[in-house]
Amino acid sequence: MDERQLAESAEHLEAEYMASMFDLAAPAVRDGLGMEYERLGGGVATVMTHDPTGGDWSRVVGTGWSAPFDHEVVDRAVALFLRHDLHRVMFQVSPLVEGRWEELLEAHGFVPDGAWVKFVRDLAPPPLVHTRLEVRPIRSDEADDYTRVYWSAMEPMASVGDPDAPPLATVPHHCLEWTRMQVGHPSWRTFGAFDSGELVAVSSLFIDGSAGELMGAYTLPEHRGRGAQTAMMAARIRAAAAVGCRWVCTETRSSETGQPSSALNNIRRMGFLELYERRNWLAEV
Repeated sequence: MDERQLAESAEHLEAEYMASMFDLAAPAVRDGLGMEYERLGGGVATVMTHDPTGGDWSRVVGTGWSAPFDHEVVDRAVALFLRHDLHRVMFQVSPLVEGRWEELLEAHGFVPDGAWVKFVRDLAPPPLVHTRLEVRPIRSDEADDYTRVYWSAMEPMASVGDPDAPPLATVPHHCLEWTRMQVGHPSWRTFGAFDSGELVAVSSLFIDGSAGELMGAYTLPEHRGRGAQTAMMAARIRAAAAVGCRWVCTETRSSETGQPSSALNNIRRMGFLELYERRNWLAEV
C-alpha cells in the first residue's frame, strides 16, 4: 500500500476500534456512562458524558475518506455532542484527507489544539526486549486485576476528582465493568506484565481483519522504566502475526514541547514508522 492507502486503512482501523469499544459496553454501562456513537463522514463520532479521562472518549475520527467531509458531517457531530450536554467537540482528521476540510472546520469555529502521531508497522519479528518482568496474555480469572491496573496506572486520573483519593475511587463503577469486558472478547487480546506474579502493567490489541490496533498501555508508576511497555508491544506484534494480521498501527500524543517522550521512543524502538502528525481540532459549542 502507498502512503495514502496506509493512512486511510489506519484511520479506518482506529474508528473501528472506537466503535468496538462502545459496542463492547453492556446496555447498563452505556446508560450509566452516557455513551453513544454515530457513523458519519466515513468515520465515527463517539461521546461519553461521564468520562473520567477528561474527554478522550468523546471525539470524531476517521472521517473524509469514504465519504465527503462537509458541513453535514460537522453539524451531525455537534448535534450528537449537544444531545449529551457536551459542549467541547473534537475532530481528528488525517492531514492526508483531500479537500478544504480545514477551512470548513474553521468556519464552524474549530481551532487546532494539540496533536497525535500515527504509526504503522508490518509484522516482521519485533526486536528482542530485555526485562525481568513476565509478559503474557491476561487470563479470564485475572479480569479484575487487569481492570484495577488499567485505571490505577492511567496518568490523566491524577487530575480528575479528589486529588487525595485513591485512583480507583474516582472511576465510575460502570467504567470498571466496561474494561473487564475486554478480557476474553474475540476481537481483543489483553496482555499483562508481572513482577513475581503481581500484575504491574497492562495493554491490549484490537483485531479487525488483517490489521491490529495497539491500545490501552499503562504501567503502575512504581514499575515504570523496567521495559514493560516495549515487552508488551513485542508480545502484541507477535500475537497479531499469529492470527494472520498483515500490519499493526498505534498512535500517541505528540511531544510538542520538544521534551523526550517515552511513549514515542518506545514505539519507534519497536520498528514502527511514523505516518504523520494529526492535529486535534476543538470547538466550544
